[in-house]
Amino acid sequence: MQAREEQTRIGSRQPWLDASHVTPENLTQWIAQPEKFLSLPLGSNGYVLPSANSLTIVDAQDAPSSRCKLVEKQSKRTNYVATCDTYAPSSPIRLSIYGDARNNVVIFCAHCDVFGELKIYGSGNIVILGGGAVQSSFLTIWLKGDCNLLYWGDRSTSNGTTINLDGAHNSIIVGEDCMFAKATNLRNTDEHGIFDVASFEHLNPPRDVHLEPHVWIGPEALIGKGATIGFGSIVASKSVITHAIPRFSLGAGVPATVKRRGVSWDRPLQPRPENMRKLRSWFEQFEADHRSSCGSELSENSLGFVAER
Repeated sequence: MQAREEQTRIGSRQPWLDASHVTPENLTQWIAQPEKFLSLPLGSNGYVLPSANSLTIVDAQDAPSSRCKLVEKQSKRTNYVATCDTYAPSSPIRLSIYGDARNNVVIFCAHCDVFGELKIYGSGNIVILGGGAVQSSFLTIWLKGDCNLLYWGDRSTSNGTTINLDGAHNSIIVGEDCMFAKATNLRNTDEHGIFDVASFEHLNPPRDVHLEPHVWIGPEALIGKGATIGFGSIVASKSVITHAIPRFSLGAGVPATVKRRGVSWDRPLQPRPENMRKLRSWFEQFEADHRSSCGSELSENSLGFVAER
Protein backbone atom coordinates (compact mmCIF):
# COMPACT_ATOMS: atom_id res chain seq x y z
CA MET A 1 0.00 0.00 0.00
CA GLN A 2 2.79 2.42 0.86
CA ALA A 3 4.52 1.84 -2.49
CA ARG A 4 1.27 2.45 -4.31
CA GLU A 5 0.71 5.75 -2.52
CA GLU A 6 4.26 6.84 -3.34
CA GLN A 7 3.62 6.23 -7.03
CA THR A 8 0.47 8.38 -7.04
CA ARG A 9 2.15 11.50 -5.70
CA ILE A 10 1.57 14.51 -7.95
CA GLY A 11 4.73 16.20 -9.09
CA SER A 12 6.95 13.31 -8.05
CA ARG A 13 9.41 11.61 -10.35
CA GLN A 14 7.28 8.46 -10.17
CA PRO A 15 4.24 7.73 -12.34
CA TRP A 16 1.15 9.07 -10.64
CA LEU A 17 -2.54 9.58 -11.25
CA ASP A 18 -3.59 9.64 -14.88
CA ALA A 19 -4.98 12.98 -16.06
CA SER A 20 -8.42 11.42 -16.37
CA HIS A 21 -8.49 10.97 -12.59
CA VAL A 22 -8.47 14.70 -11.85
CA THR A 23 -11.97 15.44 -10.50
CA PRO A 24 -13.37 17.85 -7.91
CA GLU A 25 -13.93 14.90 -5.58
CA ASN A 26 -10.40 13.58 -5.49
CA LEU A 27 -8.90 17.09 -5.62
CA THR A 28 -10.33 17.82 -2.18
CA GLN A 29 -8.90 14.50 -0.99
CA TRP A 30 -5.43 15.44 -2.26
CA ILE A 31 -5.57 18.79 -0.47
CA ALA A 32 -6.79 17.15 2.74
CA GLN A 33 -4.05 14.47 2.64
CA PRO A 34 -1.05 16.05 0.88
CA GLU A 35 1.39 13.60 2.46
CA LYS A 36 -0.21 10.82 0.38
CA PHE A 37 -0.99 12.48 -2.91
CA LEU A 38 0.94 15.71 -3.42
CA SER A 39 4.64 16.26 -3.94
CA LEU A 40 6.36 16.67 -0.60
CA PRO A 41 6.77 18.93 1.28
CA LEU A 42 3.42 20.53 0.37
CA GLY A 43 1.10 20.93 3.31
CA SER A 44 3.97 21.29 5.79
CA ASN A 45 5.64 24.29 7.44
CA GLY A 46 6.57 26.79 4.71
CA TYR A 47 4.30 25.23 2.09
CA VAL A 48 0.78 25.75 3.41
CA LEU A 49 -2.24 24.48 1.47
CA PRO A 50 -5.82 25.78 1.63
CA SER A 51 -8.42 23.93 3.62
CA ALA A 52 -10.26 21.48 1.38
CA ASN A 53 -13.55 22.66 2.87
CA SER A 54 -12.82 26.25 1.86
CA LEU A 55 -12.57 25.53 -1.89
CA THR A 56 -15.30 26.08 -4.45
CA ILE A 57 -14.52 24.05 -7.58
CA VAL A 58 -16.08 24.86 -10.95
CA ASP A 59 -15.42 24.21 -14.61
CA ALA A 60 -12.98 26.80 -15.94
CA GLN A 61 -15.57 28.19 -18.34
CA ASP A 62 -17.92 28.82 -15.42
CA ALA A 63 -15.38 30.65 -13.24
CA PRO A 64 -16.50 34.19 -12.31
CA SER A 65 -14.73 36.71 -14.58
CA SER A 66 -13.90 38.84 -11.53
CA ARG A 67 -11.73 36.00 -10.26
CA CYS A 68 -10.32 34.29 -13.34
CA LYS A 69 -10.81 35.64 -16.84
CA LEU A 70 -11.00 32.83 -19.39
CA VAL A 71 -9.83 34.67 -22.51
CA GLU A 72 -9.35 31.70 -24.82
CA LYS A 73 -10.48 28.09 -24.66
CA GLN A 74 -9.78 26.01 -27.73
CA SER A 75 -9.98 22.83 -25.67
CA LYS A 76 -13.44 21.31 -25.34
CA ARG A 77 -12.35 19.19 -22.41
CA THR A 78 -13.08 19.77 -18.74
CA ASN A 79 -10.64 21.88 -16.71
CA TYR A 80 -11.18 23.18 -13.19
CA VAL A 81 -10.75 26.38 -11.21
CA ALA A 82 -10.86 26.21 -7.40
CA THR A 83 -11.16 29.34 -5.30
CA CYS A 84 -11.63 30.32 -1.67
CA ASP A 85 -14.39 32.71 -0.62
CA THR A 86 -11.82 35.34 0.28
CA TYR A 87 -10.14 35.24 -3.14
CA ALA A 88 -10.78 38.68 -4.66
CA PRO A 89 -7.82 39.77 -6.83
CA SER A 90 -7.29 43.40 -7.75
CA SER A 91 -7.04 42.20 -11.37
CA PRO A 92 -8.01 38.65 -12.45
CA ILE A 93 -5.43 36.45 -14.14
CA ARG A 94 -5.99 35.77 -17.85
CA LEU A 95 -6.44 32.03 -18.43
CA SER A 96 -5.96 30.39 -21.84
CA ILE A 97 -6.50 26.66 -22.46
CA TYR A 98 -5.40 25.18 -25.77
CA GLY A 99 -5.80 22.08 -27.91
CA ASP A 100 -6.79 18.89 -26.15
CA ALA A 101 -5.78 20.14 -22.70
CA ARG A 102 -7.97 18.49 -20.09
CA ASN A 103 -8.35 17.91 -16.37
CA ASN A 104 -6.05 20.71 -15.33
CA VAL A 105 -6.72 22.33 -11.96
CA VAL A 106 -5.89 25.91 -10.97
CA ILE A 107 -6.26 26.68 -7.25
CA PHE A 108 -6.41 30.28 -6.00
CA CYS A 109 -5.88 30.38 -2.23
CA ALA A 110 -7.37 32.85 0.23
CA HIS A 111 -6.36 36.47 -0.40
CA CYS A 112 -4.38 35.50 -3.50
CA ASP A 113 -3.55 38.56 -5.63
CA VAL A 114 -1.79 37.31 -8.76
CA PHE A 115 -2.41 38.87 -12.16
CA GLY A 116 -0.90 38.27 -15.59
CA GLU A 117 -1.35 35.23 -17.82
CA LEU A 118 -1.68 31.49 -17.38
CA LYS A 119 -1.40 29.46 -20.61
CA ILE A 120 -2.14 25.74 -20.48
CA TYR A 121 -1.26 23.34 -23.30
CA GLY A 122 -0.93 20.04 -21.41
CA SER A 123 -3.22 17.87 -19.29
CA GLY A 124 -3.48 16.76 -15.69
CA ASN A 125 -1.48 19.68 -14.30
CA ILE A 126 -2.10 21.33 -10.94
CA VAL A 127 -1.33 25.00 -10.25
CA ILE A 128 -1.57 26.26 -6.67
CA LEU A 129 -1.26 30.04 -6.26
CA GLY A 130 -0.86 31.01 -2.62
CA GLY A 131 -2.66 33.75 -0.76
CA GLY A 132 -1.95 36.11 2.10
CA ALA A 133 -0.71 38.64 -0.44
CA VAL A 134 1.41 41.55 0.77
CA GLN A 135 1.19 43.06 -2.74
CA SER A 136 -0.12 42.23 -6.21
CA SER A 137 2.15 39.87 -8.15
CA PHE A 138 2.67 39.75 -11.90
CA LEU A 139 3.24 36.27 -13.34
CA THR A 140 3.32 34.84 -16.86
CA ILE A 141 2.93 31.05 -16.60
CA TRP A 142 3.35 28.51 -19.40
CA LEU A 143 2.28 24.90 -18.77
CA LYS A 144 3.27 22.82 -21.78
CA GLY A 145 3.62 19.32 -20.33
CA ASP A 146 1.43 16.77 -18.58
CA CYS A 147 0.96 15.77 -14.95
CA ASN A 148 3.13 18.57 -13.56
CA LEU A 149 2.79 20.61 -10.37
CA LEU A 150 3.37 24.34 -9.87
CA TYR A 151 3.21 25.65 -6.31
CA TRP A 152 3.53 29.37 -5.52
CA GLY A 153 3.61 29.81 -1.75
CA ASP A 154 1.63 32.14 0.47
CA ARG A 155 2.96 35.73 0.68
CA SER A 156 5.37 35.15 -2.21
CA THR A 157 5.49 38.13 -4.56
CA SER A 158 6.77 39.10 -7.99
CA ASN A 159 7.21 42.29 -9.98
CA GLY A 160 7.33 40.28 -13.21
CA THR A 161 8.28 36.61 -13.41
CA THR A 162 7.94 34.20 -16.34
CA ILE A 163 7.45 30.56 -15.31
CA ASN A 164 7.90 27.70 -17.78
CA LEU A 165 6.94 24.18 -16.66
CA ASP A 166 7.28 21.40 -19.24
CA GLY A 167 7.88 17.68 -19.55
CA ALA A 168 5.93 15.13 -17.52
CA HIS A 169 5.75 14.38 -13.78
CA ASN A 170 7.84 17.44 -12.89
CA SER A 171 7.40 20.23 -10.35
CA ILE A 172 8.32 23.82 -9.65
CA ILE A 173 7.87 24.62 -5.97
CA VAL A 174 8.25 28.13 -4.55
CA GLY A 175 8.00 28.20 -0.77
CA GLU A 176 6.24 30.85 1.29
CA ASP A 177 7.35 34.50 1.50
CA CYS A 178 9.68 34.48 -1.51
CA MET A 179 10.32 37.71 -3.41
CA PHE A 180 10.99 37.97 -7.15
CA ALA A 181 12.16 41.19 -8.80
CA LYS A 182 11.20 42.24 -12.33
CA ALA A 183 12.25 40.33 -15.46
CA THR A 184 13.01 37.13 -13.57
CA ASN A 185 12.68 33.65 -15.09
CA LEU A 186 11.84 30.35 -13.44
CA ARG A 187 11.97 27.24 -15.65
CA ASN A 188 12.49 23.49 -15.39
CA THR A 189 13.68 23.03 -19.01
CA ASP A 190 16.00 24.56 -21.59
CA GLU A 191 12.98 24.84 -23.94
CA HIS A 192 14.76 22.79 -26.64
CA GLY A 193 16.46 19.40 -26.55
CA ILE A 194 20.19 18.75 -26.77
CA PHE A 195 21.46 15.29 -27.74
CA ASP A 196 24.72 13.42 -28.18
CA VAL A 197 25.27 12.89 -31.92
CA ALA A 198 26.94 9.50 -31.42
CA SER A 199 24.56 7.87 -28.95
CA PHE A 200 21.43 10.04 -29.46
CA GLU A 201 21.27 10.40 -25.68
CA HIS A 202 19.04 13.23 -24.49
CA LEU A 203 21.43 15.43 -22.53
CA ASN A 204 19.14 18.06 -21.02
CA PRO A 205 15.84 16.52 -19.86
CA PRO A 206 13.51 18.56 -17.61
CA ARG A 207 14.34 18.63 -13.91
CA ASP A 208 12.47 19.80 -10.83
CA VAL A 209 13.02 23.25 -9.32
CA HIS A 210 12.61 23.94 -5.59
CA LEU A 211 12.90 27.20 -3.68
CA GLU A 212 12.55 26.91 0.08
CA PRO A 213 10.73 29.74 1.91
CA HIS A 214 11.99 33.33 2.17
CA VAL A 215 14.20 33.44 -0.93
CA TRP A 216 14.92 36.74 -2.74
CA ILE A 217 15.52 36.62 -6.51
CA GLY A 218 17.12 39.78 -7.95
CA PRO A 219 16.25 41.49 -11.26
CA GLU A 220 16.81 39.53 -14.49
CA ALA A 221 17.96 36.39 -12.69
CA LEU A 222 17.30 32.98 -14.24
CA ILE A 223 16.44 29.97 -12.08
CA GLY A 224 17.00 26.97 -14.33
CA LYS A 225 16.23 23.27 -14.36
CA GLY A 226 17.54 21.33 -11.37
CA ALA A 227 17.99 24.43 -9.21
CA THR A 228 17.42 24.30 -5.47
CA ILE A 229 17.71 27.38 -3.27
CA GLY A 230 17.73 27.15 0.50
CA PHE A 231 15.75 28.99 3.13
CA GLY A 232 16.56 32.69 3.52
CA SER A 233 18.97 32.94 0.59
CA ILE A 234 19.53 35.71 -1.97
CA VAL A 235 20.21 35.50 -5.72
CA ALA A 236 21.91 38.56 -7.19
CA SER A 237 20.74 40.42 -10.28
CA LYS A 238 21.33 38.71 -13.66
CA SER A 239 22.60 35.52 -12.05
CA VAL A 240 21.94 32.05 -13.47
CA ILE A 241 21.14 29.26 -11.00
CA THR A 242 21.31 25.65 -12.22
CA HIS A 243 22.40 23.83 -9.05
CA ALA A 244 22.05 24.14 -5.26
CA ILE A 245 22.43 27.38 -3.31
CA PRO A 246 22.57 26.54 0.42
CA ARG A 247 20.44 28.17 3.08
CA PHE A 248 21.28 31.71 4.21
CA SER A 249 23.66 32.30 1.31
CA LEU A 250 24.23 34.94 -1.37
CA GLY A 251 24.57 33.46 -4.87
CA ALA A 252 25.80 35.53 -7.83
CA GLY A 253 27.32 35.07 -11.26
CA VAL A 254 26.90 33.06 -14.46
CA PRO A 255 26.77 30.33 -13.41
CA ALA A 256 26.14 31.45 -9.85
CA THR A 257 28.48 30.57 -7.02
CA VAL A 258 28.13 31.25 -3.30
CA LYS A 259 29.69 34.64 -2.53
CA ARG A 260 28.76 34.87 1.13
CA ARG A 261 27.22 32.65 3.81
CA GLY A 262 25.23 33.42 6.94
CA VAL A 263 23.15 36.23 5.38
CA SER A 264 19.47 36.81 4.74
CA TRP A 265 17.13 39.70 3.87
CA ASP A 266 14.09 41.75 4.88
CA ARG A 267 11.58 43.54 2.69
CA PRO A 268 12.14 47.04 4.17
CA LEU A 269 15.26 48.96 3.14
CA GLN A 270 16.40 48.92 6.77
CA PRO A 271 15.99 45.40 8.25
CA ARG A 272 13.69 45.49 11.26
CA PRO A 273 14.76 43.74 14.47
CA GLU A 274 11.31 42.22 14.99
CA ASN A 275 11.34 40.75 11.46
CA MET A 276 14.81 39.29 11.97
CA ARG A 277 13.71 37.66 15.21
CA LYS A 278 10.59 36.24 13.53
CA LEU A 279 12.70 34.85 10.70
CA ARG A 280 15.08 33.15 13.13
CA SER A 281 12.17 31.63 15.04
CA TRP A 282 10.48 30.51 11.82
CA PHE A 283 13.64 28.88 10.52
CA GLU A 284 14.29 27.00 13.74
CA GLN A 285 10.81 25.48 13.53
CA PHE A 286 11.15 24.89 9.78
CA GLU A 287 14.49 23.12 10.27
CA ALA A 288 13.04 20.89 12.98
CA ASP A 289 10.02 20.00 10.83
CA HIS A 290 12.06 19.24 7.70
CA ARG A 291 15.26 17.81 9.13
CA SER A 292 14.54 14.24 8.01
CA SER A 293 13.51 15.20 4.45
CA CYS A 294 16.15 17.87 3.78
CA GLY A 295 18.53 17.21 0.90
CA SER A 296 22.23 17.12 1.76
CA GLU A 297 22.96 20.05 -0.53
CA LEU A 298 20.75 22.28 1.61
CA SER A 299 21.34 20.73 5.02
CA GLU A 300 22.09 23.05 7.89
CA ASN A 301 22.83 22.34 11.54
CA SER A 302 22.43 25.86 12.90
CA LEU A 303 21.14 29.23 11.78
CA GLY A 304 23.49 30.70 9.21
CA PHE A 305 25.94 27.78 9.18
CA VAL A 306 25.73 25.38 6.24
CA ALA A 307 27.12 21.89 6.62
CA GLU A 308 28.08 20.63 3.15
CA ARG A 309 28.47 16.88 3.51
